[in-house]
This record gives sequence, C-alpha cells and structure tokens, in this order.
Amino acid sequence: MSSFNKVAPIYDQLAWLVFGNNLKNARRAFLDDILPGSRVLIVGGGTGWILEELDALQRHLDVVYIDSSAKMIDLAKCRNVSELKVEFVHDDFLNWAELDQFDCIITNFFLDVFDEEVLSVVEDKALNSLKPEGIWLVTDFSLTTNTGFRFWKVALIKVMYAFFRLTAGLKSNQLQHFEQRLQKKGLNLSSRQCFYHDMVHSWKFKKII
Repeated sequence: MSSFNKVAPIYDQLAWLVFGNNLKNARRAFLDDILPGSRVLIVGGGTGWILEELDALQRHLDVVYIDSSAKMIDLAKCRNVSELKVEFVHDDFLNWAELDQFDCIITNFFLDVFDEEVLSVVEDKALNSLKPEGIWLVTDFSLTTNTGFRFWKVALIKVMYAFFRLTAGLKSNQLQHFEQRLQKKGLNLSSRQCFYHDMVHSWKFKKII
C-alpha cells in the first residue's frame, strides 16, 4: 500500500512549484454546487486545504475526511474551520467499513494512484457510498486533449509517477481515462473544466441510478 507520509510536509509546496495555483483552482471548480447541509465524503484529502475552501461556503456541511496517511490527517486537523462538522478517518478507503451514503463525494488527485484493476474496485465502492442524485467531484490529470502538447505532458506525468513510486511506494504507473470509466459506471457527466494546458481536469458527475 502506498503512503504519502514522507511527502506530506512538502506536498502543497511541490504542487505549487510545478503547477502554480492551477491545482487549487481545479479543486475548487465545482464546490459551489454542494448544497447546504450536505453530507460530504472526501477521499484522499491530503493536507486538508479543501476543508478551508468548504468552510468558506458557510453551508454547515457534515464531512467525513479519509486518508491513508497519518501525517496528512494530522495536517488536515490543523486547518481552521468553524462551519464544518468533520470526522477524520485514518484508513485505506478499500478497508473502510462506513455504510452511510453521501450527498457528495470529492476525490482530488486520488484515482490516479491505482492501477486499472484496483481502480475499478475503488470506483464501485465510491458509487455505493453515493446517494441517488448525489454528485461526485473528481479532479485529476488527463492526457486526452490538446495533442500538440502531448509530448511534454506525458514526460511530466512519467516524472511524477517515478517520484511518487520512490517516495510513497505508488503502484500505478499510468493514467486511466477517468471520464469514460465513470460514465460507463452509470454516472452522468454534468460539467467539466480544464486547467494547465488541459492537463488537469475537474469533472462533476451525477448519480442517475
């Protein structure tokens, strides 16, 4: 199992160094679509920056925040929030035994850590945790557009995977086509925004079954 404990203290700084504010802008793309009082599941939440963004909405959200890295959880707990009720869970998402369903699921740069076989299991578990008509906000890397930039994007993705294999024990070594996969699972693509030369995508999916 991969662990981001080693990179947790510098994770946000590394992201800014490579991508500037693009990753943050992508992650906040559809937060305003979360309804007041929603029960929100954040999987692989990392350092907790997203909690402050949700808190700023002032919508009294009930949040379950799960991450497999103890150090990421510790950093997230230090975030200053007052409008959220947050339950922090240090666990592997696939081992997590939560039976409740959620109005919204957020996975930011989380799906890209899995190979195709495990990713399918992760997708199914997330779908089972999402209420009918609930929304799933996904932000991740994509190589599907702007083929003119493809060479350097592929190179950058390879460098990132190599770095996280060394520092976090990452098993995956290539991106999957998240948009197509989740649509095949029965989700409706409501909206999409692209960032950083179309290399970073934010998707809003809605459960229609």
